[in-house]
Amino acid sequence: MGSSARIAVSAALAIPVAIALFFIMHTLVSRDFQQEDVKARKLADIVVPDKTIATNLKEVKPEKVDDP
Repeated sequence: MGSSARIAVSAALAIPVAIALFFIMHTLVSRDFQQEDVKARKLADIVVPDKTIATNLKEVKPEKVDDP
């Protein structure tokens, strides 16, 4: 099967699929949608306490080694 035949078969299958997906998305997104009034439950507030970060300011560095 030549490359031009493969492209023709792919296009013949891809175009109807793309058109079908377009119509499906068009029906899913309808403009006359009315949202029902639903009482929402109040969720608990999450409170994170302040954290104190302990830093090691007195860092001990190793002594430099003299090159031989």
